[in-house]
Amino acid sequence: MRTPPLRRLATVLAAAALVSTVAVVAPVASPPAEAATVATSAYPTGSTSLATPAAGGTTIWVSTSGSDYIDLRYPDGHVEPYKRSYCIGNAAATDWVKSQCPAANASNPVRSVQMAMLLVKPGDVVVLRGGTYEESVSNNSKAATAAKPIVIQNAPGERAVIAGRFVFTGADHWTVWGLRFAYNAAKSNTYGLVTFAGGTGWTFRANDVSASRRTANVMVTTKTATGTSTAARVAAAPHDWTIVGNVIHENKGQDALGTDHNLYLLSSIWSTNGLVERNLIWGAPRGSNIKAAGSSDPNESPRDVVIRYNTLIYAGSGITLGLKAEGIVIWRNVIGAPQGEQYNSGGIKTYRIAQPAKNVAKYNYIAGYRYPYYTDPGAGQIAKAENVAVSYALPLTGSVKTDTVRPASSYVDRAYGRNYRL
Repeated sequence: MRTPPLRRLATVLAAAALVSTVAVVAPVASPPAEAATVATSAYPTGSTSLATPAAGGTTIWVSTSGSDYIDLRYPDGHVEPYKRSYCIGNAAATDWVKSQCPAANASNPVRSVQMAMLLVKPGDVVVLRGGTYEESVSNNSKAATAAKPIVIQNAPGERAVIAGRFVFTGADHWTVWGLRFAYNAAKSNTYGLVTFAGGTGWTFRANDVSASRRTANVMVTTKTATGTSTAARVAAAPHDWTIVGNVIHENKGQDALGTDHNLYLLSSIWSTNGLVERNLIWGAPRGSNIKAAGSSDPNESPRDVVIRYNTLIYAGSGITLGLKAEGIVIWRNVIGAPQGEQYNSGGIKTYRIAQPAKNVAKYNYIAGYRYPYYTDPGAGQIAKAENVAVSYALPLTGSVKTDTVRPASSYVDRAYGRNYRL
């Protein structure tokens, strides 16, 4: 388990002479040891190899040319379509049914991602061949274990697109690797194209998520609690989760200003140990690239999240903190090139935050915002140390369309954002 961010936060604050802004570009000190353990480059979108199933697990293949049904021949000779989830791995299936029911392997893939979710069990790997899967998918609240994790990934080198939505509920020890998630008017009828509700030890890695028309492209929230006790709330919240190396972009929602985001963290005050790092997040002109706050209920606000080494561009605000958010560490991000900026937008924005001093922003580069830090009038300031805030626009090179966009300054590119490598 990672050291809780609040403990790391205490180390950061004790080591720093806190200032509100550093308005000049200058070399910065080495980060604490915990921040130096990250790989030196972001993951590419897409998986790079096939994951190996755990002991007792198998690989489940999915293809747009596969089938979720077999033609089952009954003893009397007639043939009917038969759902493969009724016979694959079903101990109750009769021998004459099992004999006609091939495993969901590379030669006999299933057709839908949802069918794979019916079949998957702890230790399995689900591989999506290239193609577009127009589905609303749920993991059926299936949990794995540290010894027997579940992986869902694209076939290396193939572009697998889920056009719809995917809700991961209680996805303990799942890894989602290398998939593309896109809006579909008939299937994306939810607040997040990808939603993680609760779950412990899950990782969302090297995916592409784009074009939500609602509240968020990616949302981290709680699953339904079994009661109102603290223990029940803790059990429903996400813990030890990671969002790393993704491209999350272009929320095209037309809701009220300030409400359509790319990554929305409302994991609750009972959550622990979140990590958001080395992502390219862009295009939220009616909201924030990252929002860490409750919605209608302040208790939905996240706790203990490190947001580091991300490139955040083309949004109304870069990062928004609010309500009961605590233990949020904002570290070495590039935040710039605002779009849709409003009177109350900011590179780092806080609103109605109850414990501002329990959050820190350090070593970030904020460019082009009228207000590098926007705080509600009369509210307290979050802790800030050795950030760089400049009024001019952030010069960029590369293209967002090919995921190659980066600061044009080689120093800024090395010292901040997803390509950090000092």
